[in-house]
Amino acid sequence: MASQSAVVTRSTYGFKGPTAVDSDGKHVWVANYVGNTVTELLASTGGLVKVIKGSSFKGGINDLTSDGKHVWVVSFAPSTLTELLASSGALVKVITHGIADPEAVTSDGKHVWVANEVGWVTEFVASTGAFVRIIKGSKYQLSAPVAIRSDHRHVWVANYNYQNNTGNTVTEISASTGALVQVIKGSSYGFNAPRAITSDGTYVYVMNTQGNSITRLTTREGYLVNVIKGPRYDFNPTGISSDGTAVWVSNHSTNSVTEFDATTSLLINVLNGSSYGFDDPQGVSSDGTHVWVTNWNSITNGGNSVTEISAKTGALVQVLKG
Repeated sequence: MASQSAVVTRSTYGFKGPTAVDSDGKHVWVANYVGNTVTELLASTGGLVKVIKGSSFKGGINDLTSDGKHVWVVSFAPSTLTELLASSGALVKVITHGIADPEAVTSDGKHVWVANEVGWVTEFVASTGAFVRIIKGSKYQLSAPVAIRSDHRHVWVANYNYQNNTGNTVTEISASTGALVQVIKGSSYGFNAPRAITSDGTYVYVMNTQGNSITRLTTREGYLVNVIKGPRYDFNPTGISSDGTAVWVSNHSTNSVTEFDATTSLLINVLNGSSYGFDDPQGVSSDGTHVWVTNWNSITNGGNSVTEISAKTGALVQVLKG
């Protein structure tokens, strides 16, 4: 598809190693791993709001999420959970209790859940940031949990210990009590280095980095629906997001984004080409209107940009650089 607008370049975006991205429909939040900052954009225009700096980000940002009221940012050195106001980006508090090598964070508006690589999940109250509990123990089988997502009823945790290639499971936890529901594992699920997970309330999608596939589960029971794979999907995935209509997957080595139907899993499109500005695309987030993709090639330090795509058509809107 042809570009609908020129590349927008501004030195003020502060994109330095942009990885994680999340849109709450009003604002887009970009984690800059190298710059140790968060860039806030307007979802309606992609316009810059501000670049947020803080001492809690100084060791690198692993993940962030917005629940519409607060933005939650996890950094690994020091191990922190930083709470920002979604309306202004202002700092609320920096939390260290129960945080140890945090890899991922999710909020459903009531609870905030942090996946810590050391082998536990920490729960907080979303309205206050108050500590609730640490979830750990052999029955949870939390082996270096690297991704987490809540659909309000359940919390889904992807486990993959890249150091010894263990885990390859998904742990399902009750969002209301923190109790274990089940650990999902087995060859039929196709879990192979699961590194990202998303849920649209009906299905859970698990991204298998080494398997070049997506595993789809039901949110109600965690039942296997199918394993989505094949050369036509162009999967070499690094990020995944579902808006309930389509699922969007960023593919790093092929410099593409795959779109498939959230209900049928049928391929809709593979977006590629120089106009999209994809350069080792990392994170992806769809708010149902816009799709945002971060680009950062850590080998060449290339990209350092965000690509905006129309969620309705898949057409390029703009590439933000700088």
